[in-house]
Amino acid sequence: HGGSAAESQETDPPEPVEEAPKPKRVARELAALRTTNVLGTDGSPARNTRSRCSALAALTLLSDSQASGAQWRPRSMNVGNSPLTPLAELASAVLDGDNVLKYRQLLKHPVLGPAWNTSSANEFGRLAQGVGGRVKGTDTIFFINKEEVPLDRVLDVTYAQFVCNIRPEKEEKNRTRCVAGGNKINYPFDVGTPTADMLLVKILFNSIVSTKGAKFMTADIKNFYLMTPLKRWEYIKLKLSDIPAEVISECNLMEKATKDGSVYVEVRKGMYGLPQAGLLAQEQLAKSLQEHGCYQSKMVPGLWHHKTRPITFTLVVDDFGVKYTNEEDTKHLMSVLRENYDITEDWKGERYIGMHMRWDYKGRMVHMAMPGYVEKALKEFQHEQPSRQQNSPYVAAPKRYGAKAQFVDDPEDSKEVTAAEKKFIQQVTGKFLYLGRAVDGTLLTPLSAIASKQSSPTEDTLSRTKHFLDYVASQEDAVLTYHASNMVLAAHSDAGYNNMPQARSRAGGFFSVKR
Repeated sequence: HGGSAAESQETDPPEPVEEAPKPKRVARELAALRTTNVLGTDGSPARNTRSRCSALAALTLLSDSQASGAQWRPRSMNVGNSPLTPLAELASAVLDGDNVLKYRQLLKHPVLGPAWNTSSANEFGRLAQGVGGRVKGTDTIFFINKEEVPLDRVLDVTYAQFVCNIRPEKEEKNRTRCVAGGNKINYPFDVGTPTADMLLVKILFNSIVSTKGAKFMTADIKNFYLMTPLKRWEYIKLKLSDIPAEVISECNLMEKATKDGSVYVEVRKGMYGLPQAGLLAQEQLAKSLQEHGCYQSKMVPGLWHHKTRPITFTLVVDDFGVKYTNEEDTKHLMSVLRENYDITEDWKGERYIGMHMRWDYKGRMVHMAMPGYVEKALKEFQHEQPSRQQNSPYVAAPKRYGAKAQFVDDPEDSKEVTAAEKKFIQQVTGKFLYLGRAVDGTLLTPLSAIASKQSSPTEDTLSRTKHFLDYVASQEDAVLTYHASNMVLAAHSDAGYNNMPQARSRAGGFFSVKR
């Protein structure tokens, strides 16, 4: 991953607890709860591949930075000790005890139901023409009769999914999002959207702590996808049972419902899940920014500069991460955005693309973590705490001392897993890959090895996946620290011989920005 050679991963010290012994992470959560009230060539397609853009991102940002040494104490700045830890645990999912609740469960829940019915009604109100006098509509969708769907678009009618999560940093804490099933939409035009990736964001963080006087803030555009008119309208079929009673009543949906209890929606503006929504919204935003002197790097998608002001920012969908040395420059950018959008600002820059950051500008350091991510994921996969601590993320190939040649025990004789177990393996690798790329590099090698077998996994693959889950359950939340460096790109690599099935070897390494 991109980072400083002076970066480090720290773990949290255990908190003493009076109750029966618990895992260290649980003890830390309880301690936190006691102090908080909240539970190719220019223009060629190859030029835009993620690998090339990542390399160009490094070269572009290296020239912006200055060097300095710094003393650091990551344990004292450990994000995992923050009262925000229990908030992060709920950030991406809604929990009822150890159970992760989905949309339909929430609507019918005896305790949580009223709040989430209101949240869902608010989402429909935002998308449609408002609801209850409390939410202003965006005219993104219109409820129609089935007969109003054009005959040449009947086969393009898609479905919708509903995603519920708790977002403590947002004005509306309980967030419901209606997401169109983009996989069933046959859009005939280009839908590629330039956006910053994880590597670019981390290089920006390294650049900030390595530039004297630089600081970081974030901004978020509300309803970003809901503002752009579509070139071609889309159509969605919804179950009436998925729509709150308040919306059914206000929109007279019983009159539009079909005999099977469905209702049809005409989508006229961009919304979540539409393959073209991101590109159309980005094009509109880019036009607005360019009119005020901002421009996107020709080499690195998602990296923006200003023609006259010393300001740099990354854009991930509708989230801005801004590096600045003069506060007035950032205020100018915010005023430009407010001309066309409703935005929220965080001048402390404590959260961005799922990561928690703790900035120490005096010490020229930033500490990154994703507290609660592992705990929540383990609950989602219903994986219990192991009886013995597991400190190895992957089962190492056995060594035969004294042998002239090392032969690998080929596990290909093990039986294939069921379809449900195969899906489980794929979900685990997908879930933890983001954590590995963000803050915990120790997860990447085992995930890569498991992922290489996930298309046709065996019982051995399943065993290794559960071994991996034992490892992450045994460890403290990782904290990744960057501090000021000379921004000199360095690479370290190594290889393991005959340590993979079918007598294959594995080579790997990491790139860093060192002092």
